[in-house]
Amino acid sequence: DHYECYDEFDWGVQWQKEGDSLARYLVRIGEMMEFVKIIQQVLEGIPGGPYENLETRSFDRERNREWNDFEYRFI
Repeated sequence: DHYECYDEFDWGVQWQKEGDSLARYLVRIGEMMEFVKIIQQVLEGIPGGPYENLETRSFDRERNREWNDFEYRFI
């Protein structure tokens, strides 16, 4: 099964023939390197332009005034 958009990124499954501790260590290091490649591809795919922080906008609603107090904004 494919999760979300992982099939759109260039990445490989890391594996070793041996089953000892060194092979497991090398697989884990390879997985971390593949993860960094995926993150770089994701960051390149984020569109540019203005953005809006939706969390701060939710505090501006007048519905629950006690949650809009100064102390709650910085929890």
